[in-house]
Parts: sequence; structure tokens; C-alpha cells
Amino acid sequence: MIKIGLDLAYRSCGVAVITEDKLLYTSNDLSKDKEHCSIVIHHMTEWVFKQIQPYISLGATSDHILVMEDIFKGRWETLKNIARVQGAVMDRYISITGKQPQLIDAVTARNRVNLSPQSPKVAIQLWALDTFKIGKTIDKVYLKKINETIETYHSIKNSKKKNDRNRIKLIEKDLDSQTLKLAQLTGLDNHAADAIILSMGAEV
Repeated sequence: MIKIGLDLAYRSCGVAVITEDKLLYTSNDLSKDKEHCSIVIHHMTEWVFKQIQPYISLGATSDHILVMEDIFKGRWETLKNIARVQGAVMDRYISITGKQPQLIDAVTARNRVNLSPQSPKVAIQLWALDTFKIGKTIDKVYLKKINETIETYHSIKNSKKKNDRNRIKLIEKDLDSQTLKLAQLTGLDNHAADAIILSMGAEV
């Protein structure tokens, strides 16, 4: 059984494919694409199916499951466009396969692999790197620094103290920087890491 995870947003997407003997992952960022939203959605949809077509077509060597992250109805300005691109991908997927994708929210996917639902992006990257033994080796000193930042984040994340609320903003900036740097060091960005989590959370 092939498991395909799709961390799909409007201008970014991570894809992970888990087969019996290997893990494949990649991501796409269209943040610099200034075309009309319909063109951006078209480009993203084309890219997605270029990645997953070999695993979902009638000639594929094994059956598959496609897992997409369900839409989080938060305060996202691009929520409408996220829904549009997800709809475009779902429509084409059903047209090709006649199957329905699984929709899993991020919290459920993380719980299924025993990760805290509040895990920052860099923690998810570290989990994927360690679980699948992928990417280049990370300097032990820098790895320790990342883990210390994550631990501090969890320890004061829900604090009501004013000083902690101000401090958490600085920690979140550090985490964002570490997320980007870890992607540069290992080749695994947060979109691909989220896609791996989704594929692991598939209900077979």
C-alpha cells in the first residue's frame, strides 16, 4: 500500500510518498507567483499531479491512499484560495481515480504519530528526520540549541504572565529561523515534513 501525504495550501505544498521500501518527499513554493489566483491554483494543481501521477494511475504497481490536510478555519486571509486549490486537486483526483482522499486535520495527524498537537514546525522536521533517518547530519551543538528552544516554547506557550507572552514572540521568531535553517541544512522543509506526518496518519 502506497501512502501519499499532501500538505496543501494556496501558494505552498508538501508531498510525501511512502512505499514499502522508501520515502520520497518534495515541496513547492509559489509565493513569488504574482498571477491571478486562478492561475496560481492551476500551476499548483499541475505541479501536485506531476508528483503523484505515477502512484495513482491505473498502471501503478500498488494500491494507494491519498491523505490531504483538512482546512483549518482560522484567521487566514487566504482561506478562500486554500479552499479553491484543495477543491481543484480533489476534483481532478476523483476524476482520475474514482476514489476519495482522506481528510485529516493537523492535530489528528500529529496525535497519530505521538507528537504534541502544539509542536512547532521545526519539531516536526526533527521528528521526520529522526524517524526516517533522512537528510544530512545536523551539528550536535545546533541540534541541542533547537531542542532547547522547543522545550522553552512548550514550557511557556500557555502562560498568562505578561513577561512570558512577550518572550514567546521572540521564541517564535527563533523557531521560524531554525525551521528555515534546518531546511537549508537537511533538504527537508516544513511543508514536506507536514506531508510526511499526514501520510503516516493515513487510515489503512
